Amino acid sequence: MKTHTLHNTRQVAVAAIAVFGLSALAIGAQAGETHDVPTRAVRYSDLDLSTEKGAAVLYNRIRQAAEEVCGDPNSRQLAEAAAAKACVGRAVSSSVQAVNNAKLTRVYDNRNGVKSINVAALR
Repeated sequence: MKTHTLHNTRQVAVAAIAVFGLSALAIGAQAGETHDVPTRAVRYSDLDLSTEKGAAVLYNRIRQAAEEVCGDPNSRQLAEAAAAKACVGRAVSSSVQAVNNAKLTRVYDNRNGVKSINVAALR
């Protein structure tokens, strides 16, 4: 069965703000310090990744899992929302790279406004 695990790599101070509602000053964690973080397995053995539809479904699963792991990107707390958005972006990007599927990468690029060129068309 194919699975990929999303890793939340947020810093301790930011995670504590999101989870416990504490300020970064009260935690006293160093800015670069990281700890064990929540993960979520995304299964896709039921999908046909050779189709755009299958790749789109997997992208949506990855994004949903990232949002569950990373917190609320629509939070009214600006620091929490910014940390969650950055975390989701990193988690989705690294997951798409780990799956290493051209159609999934194309879906990711399209959803994130990445312009791609066809090198063969330039000849």
